[in-house]
Amino acid sequence: MTTANSGSVAVSIVSHQHGGIVFDLVKQLIQFPEVGQIIVTENIAENLSSLTKLGVDLIVNPRPKGYGSNHNAAFQHLSGSQRYFCVLNPDIIFTENPFPQLLDCARETKASLVAPCVRDTQGRTSDSVRIFPSIVNVVGRLFFKKNVFRDVPDPYRKAHFFWVGGMFMLFDIESFDSLCGFDERFFMYVEDVDLCARVWQSGRMIYFCSDASVIHVGQRASHRRITHFVWHCTSMLRYFRKFGWFGPKLSRTHR
Repeated sequence: MTTANSGSVAVSIVSHQHGGIVFDLVKQLIQFPEVGQIIVTENIAENLSSLTKLGVDLIVNPRPKGYGSNHNAAFQHLSGSQRYFCVLNPDIIFTENPFPQLLDCARETKASLVAPCVRDTQGRTSDSVRIFPSIVNVVGRLFFKKNVFRDVPDPYRKAHFFWVGGMFMLFDIESFDSLCGFDERFFMYVEDVDLCARVWQSGRMIYFCSDASVIHVGQRASHRRITHFVWHCTSMLRYFRKFGWFGPKLSRTHR
């Protein structure tokens, strides 16, 4: 089932017992004409069945999956009429419709991935756009509390950057499919960094669009829960094994 809209964007949301905020998010999304399909994955048991009355495609997992696995599975449920695939966290809040600006950016730049400016609930710009991790900047952040990940000039302008956070990623469907989506060996954390690295390595582009903005509530669970911290460290080690201690070597050629 798809929404009443005939838009070009399919949206994937994964719920970990997020309940009410997922309903609120869906109610916003169905007002946007660019959104033609909404796929919600119930990753941990809860009752989201009433979402289907809003035209949502609901996937109920018999057992929890990782972030990348869930969105890859949702991608297989696309109706076939969409051109873009949007990975969206359930704790995103819209103050306005960001899709017209994002789609204009995607068409103008021919980027494989575009992302909006992400702000916190206080209106402050979040660090959702960063340079790729290397052993140098990881050590700097971990031991010296120095934020050397961000590499975004101020004032924000529409421009291409290195990697964008997984709370809001708008992909060209052909590119996502060609890259085989997220690497499911990353159970949680760093899978967005990995996919962005592969976008660049394939000669494609990622664009940050400052004309569009959203609010991300953000839990920062890895800062507070030991299990999430371990997952984060494990994923970072996997990333370094894959790309080396100084991060990926990026292609200089683009589509």
